[in-house]
Order: sequence, then C-alpha cells, then structure tokens
Amino acid sequence: MGNYRGTTRCSNCYETGHNKAGCPKLKAQIERMRAEDPDSYMVRREDAKAAKRKARATGKRVCAYCMAHRKTIDRWDWSNMDANEVDASGCLEAEAKDRWGDMAKCGVERDTLYGTDGERGTGHSIRACKYRKADIAERTSEIRCSRVNHMERMITNGIGPGATIVFKDDCNAHEQHPTPGTFVIHAVNWPEIGIRDAEKSRSGGNPDSLYTNITPLRAVHVAHLFNPNPPYGMSESVTLPFDSLSEVNEDSYRSRYTAAVASLHKPTSAEKVRNSIPFGWADGTDEKTQEYILESLMSDVKSRSKKKK
Repeated sequence: MGNYRGTTRCSNCYETGHNKAGCPKLKAQIERMRAEDPDSYMVRREDAKAAKRKARATGKRVCAYCMAHRKTIDRWDWSNMDANEVDASGCLEAEAKDRWGDMAKCGVERDTLYGTDGERGTGHSIRACKYRKADIAERTSEIRCSRVNHMERMITNGIGPGATIVFKDDCNAHEQHPTPGTFVIHAVNWPEIGIRDAEKSRSGGNPDSLYTNITPLRAVHVAHLFNPNPPYGMSESVTLPFDSLSEVNEDSYRSRYTAAVASLHKPTSAEKVRNSIPFGWADGTDEKTQEYILESLMSDVKSRSKKKK
C-alpha cells in the first residue's frame, strides 16, 4: 500500500522523514568509503550529485513566467546589431537559451520593475512576479473597457432576459420559426461577452465582428418559457442582434446552424438587464474572467503548477 501520511520516504534506507539526498546512513557510508578509497565510483557519483544540487540552489534562477514572456534576440541578430540598435531594443547581453534550446549570449529584455538594471526575470519567483501581476491588471482593464461598452449597448437597446427576437432569414432557426417574436431571451452567458474584444482590437479587427458567430444569449420558445426541459428545437443559443453591432460585414461567412438574430421584436427594460448582470462582471473581477486571463497568460509557461495566484 502507498504512504498516505504525507511524509517523505528515503529510497536508500526506506525510513521516513528524509529523502536520499539527506540520508544519514548514506552519508556515513560515503564518508567511510572516502576515507578508504577517495577515488571510488560511489564517492565521485555522490560528490557530482551534491555539486549539481548546490549549483541549482545557488545559480541564476529565472522566473518561469518572465522566461516565457520576456523579449529575446537570438545570438546572430544580437551580434550583428550596432550600438544604436542595441539601445533602441531595450535589451542587454546575457546568457540565455536560444531558439534551439542551447545556452548562448543573446539579447534579453532589460528589467524595468525591480530596479536591478539587469535582465528581466532574475531574482524572483513566479508567485511574486510583478510582471505577471501587471499583465493580469492590464488584461483586466482591457476587458473592463470592453464590457462597459457592451453594458451600455445592452441597456440602451433592451438586450436581456424578457426581450423577444427576430431571426435572420439566412439561418435554419428562421426556417423553422419564421414568425417574429416567438422566441424570448431567457438567459445571458455574461462571461462570454467582452472577454476577447481587446485581442481582436490588437490584431486590427473590429471587436463586434466576433459576435456574428458567438452565441452568448439563450432564447426559448414562448410556449416553453416555463418548461425546465424544452424539447429539441424549442431552445436556441443565439447571437447579439445584428442591428446593434457596429460596422460588421453581414456577408461574411456564417454557418446556417448559427441562430443569428436580426433585431429585437420587443426589447426588455433597462432594470431587467441590470438585474441580470452578475457581480464583478462589468469590472472583469469575476472568477471566470480571472481564470480565463490566468490561463491565457500561463499557456506557454513551463512550470510545475499553471495556476499561480
């Protein structure tokens, strides 16, 4: 059976409370062998392991987050840069892994938050990383700005629970339910609104174009409004109304299976929209939003634990 007491078990003497590196019996054995034959294999092997442990503990340690996110210039480009280009790059010369995984002298982003005037990432852990915390705050601020705009749009146009909708005539939902106002918005998937707008803006696109394919609203047929399990086809995940989106290309590709909403047949009240907004959604501090930000920032980080709070 396994050891469920949460204690360390030595792989040399099989006693608990220490590992092989700190085993007193092994150390005593090595010292006896050192006195008898200093050049024996076990003595040399244990000395090499001890040297590696010391180098790992006292050597240069780089934060895993900064290692993944800091700017680097490979050794070929760095060696061919003149003094003006080096100053403009914001990097300094340091030994780091290049694109092939080899240690080489290359350009590494200069530290700006810790005041060390050295390379970014040294001297701190991933938990205490100021760069990670700054990136989380920046992403949260971007999402907050996007969601304020979405909230104003939804309150002004009455997009929320209780509003009835009109399907666009080029989707399957319109073919099955052509009568305007037969579907009522029942719920809103708030975490899905405004979370990727900043990424679209950074790439030069229109954030509203995302919502021609994303379906953050849940609508149900009026005949099954109070049915907890409406039959197939009587409940649809639908888009935001196209007439509320700005400068979107309605001729761009969209699957016919996407239940696209052309407009609202009857809007809901501003009070119902406000009451449906969850706590922390507008400022981006709700749990699901923070989880999304953390996962997106840590996706390329090589760390034993991805969820560092």
